Amino acid sequence: MFRSLSHLYNVYKEKCLEEFPQKSKSFILSRFTFEKLFKDMNLALYQPKKDRCDVCVGFELGNITEEDHKMHIKLKEEAREEKDKDKKEAKENKCIVYSSDVQAVKLCPFLNASALYYKTKLNIHNFTMYNLASKDVQCFWFDETSAELVTSVFASCVIDTLKTQFAKDPKPIVLWSDGCPPQNKNAVFANALLHFAVANKTTIEQKFLVKGHTRMECDSVHSTIETALKDMPIYLPSQYNEAALKARRIPFPYQSIYLSYSFFKDFSQQNTLIYDSIRPGSRKGDPTVYDIVAIRYKPNRKIETKLNFKSNYEELPRRPRSNNFTSEFFPLYQNKLPIKTSKYNHL
Repeated sequence: MFRSLSHLYNVYKEKCLEEFPQKSKSFILSRFTFEKLFKDMNLALYQPKKDRCDVCVGFELGNITEEDHKMHIKLKEEAREEKDKDKKEAKENKCIVYSSDVQAVKLCPFLNASALYYKTKLNIHNFTMYNLASKDVQCFWFDETSAELVTSVFASCVIDTLKTQFAKDPKPIVLWSDGCPPQNKNAVFANALLHFAVANKTTIEQKFLVKGHTRMECDSVHSTIETALKDMPIYLPSQYNEAALKARRIPFPYQSIYLSYSFFKDFSQQNTLIYDSIRPGSRKGDPTVYDIVAIRYKPNRKIETKLNFKSNYEELPRRPRSNNFTSEFFPLYQNKLPIKTSKYNHL
């Protein structure tokens, strides 16, 4: 990673001397010319905002063994290779592939006013779905009066996107995300996807990137939206949605919607769960949900899992409910959610 333009120029000079040792130093561009060409080519240095991986940092500090670090990197590379393979197949029109993630929390109001510094503000969230082949993007905005950060909220957004997409293009579906258990990797989310697979007679695969290395296409959406919001005063939550709609022009604008509490369905009711757990083992010492790298949902109500991308899927060692479940999902909320009195007064 280049720390500055000076660092980049020094690397350039070293590379020139290494590649062409027989030439004199005069053929190397001056710092002034180098910077002018850099700017003329509309280039810039970018430092990723993602947090660094705990395992990799631990290895650098000597807290992680080399063997454990090599295994970590191997799993990371396998996940990347698998994702690249899925993306290629999506572009070949063999399947539909999405990546999804939540943008860093936004605040409303957001102004450069000192009087607001110590005031509590409304939390705004954006859950993003990115189609890797078509580059279609769906942004789901909601604030803390409309929904909490629970599994049913994210499942509602995913199922809504899949319904719209599948109606236009019925193909097998692959979902890529991080492995956050409360958000993506749990029985409630799994049952929601299984219900969709059964109802639409299709196969869904849910795959997870390695913790600390979860860079995805949907992250570029968040970065683009952040750029659109730069120096933009926010007075109303809906302005975030308006900014997202205008953030991208090429190849086409993002699709974006600001959600009400009535949008969300409750996928956590016991009478809707076909499987009570998605743990791939049942005894002490067996693999846990944390170890899963991929889950496959089949139209015959079967769930299969993988513990690494090089292995085959294995059926979940649990019996689904025979017929003692329902596919009718009720609203998650009946009314808007209350906020603290102090926050209400500050707003």
